[in-house]
Amino acid sequence: MYDVIVVGGGHAGCEAAHISAFMGKKTLLITSNKKNIADMPCNPSIGGSAKGIIVREIDALGGLMGIVADKSHFQIKMLNNSKGPAVRSLRAQADKKVYPKVMLEYLENTPNLDIKEGMVEDLIIENMILEEWMKSYKPEELFDKNGTLKKELKALAPTGDYRMGMNPHTNGGKLLEELNIPDFRGYALDIKKPGEVIAQDMMELGYFIRDIIRLNESKKNFRIFGPDEALSNRLNHIFEVTNRQWNGIRYDYDEFINPYGRVIDSVLSEHLCEGMLEGYLLTGRHGFMHSYEAFIRIVDSMASQHAKW
Repeated sequence: MYDVIVVGGGHAGCEAAHISAFMGKKTLLITSNKKNIADMPCNPSIGGSAKGIIVREIDALGGLMGIVADKSHFQIKMLNNSKGPAVRSLRAQADKKVYPKVMLEYLENTPNLDIKEGMVEDLIIENMILEEWMKSYKPEELFDKNGTLKKELKALAPTGDYRMGMNPHTNGGKLLEELNIPDFRGYALDIKKPGEVIAQDMMELGYFIRDIIRLNESKKNFRIFGPDEALSNRLNHIFEVTNRQWNGIRYDYDEFINPYGRVIDSVLSEHLCEGMLEGYLLTGRHGFMHSYEAFIRIVDSMASQHAKW
């Protein structure tokens, strides 16, 4: 028997399982593959401008991320030294393969913690708490004997253009305008043999995205969303034609911050960014969300559900 069961061995799962066991709770961590515990993205950084404060908070609460980074980094640097102290932040570049191994070693040596490989397929509740909660909604007042919504309640729902999905101001099907997209072949690199051209895929993509923004500026129907800085993801060239939209306080050392811009980034919530993108697309406009390899998995189910309809 376990007091706490943690499903998933990502960064959050590792920290949750460790701190639970540290507090004396008999804890089980379930993961599909031990080798993938605390898997790192293609840019395996710990801390930095957006997440440095989170690493410090985890460390202060007895977490492992900072400790494991200390034992697996190959470079550590204080960012923004030339700017004000409010934006200075410590960032460690961790070894993508070493970090998970060190994390696993710590977890396997944590008292009260067991790690098992497997998949959770069902949740069995053996008491009446859930049933009592569900019955508190009085389903007999809402549905007939066949489980169908009662006619008098169904009649309360709006019809036609009064339905939420048919709102003429947000009906993507009626408002959709095609994007002006440049010919992608004009952005190809002329590579005659391997290794002769030094280039980065995201940096080159930035030229293409920059021109999409420029060609559709009059329509204002294209946006970029992201929980990480677009500069960190190497989309640098988009800032040649636009800014980060921001309505809050601005300082002299802020970069590409403006009340108007086509970029919504530095919002540390993949769920929020993906939700904003969904709402934006439903109004007939266009956009995309960028994130790191490991973090995009947080919203892959949201994206697949949205794509279904």
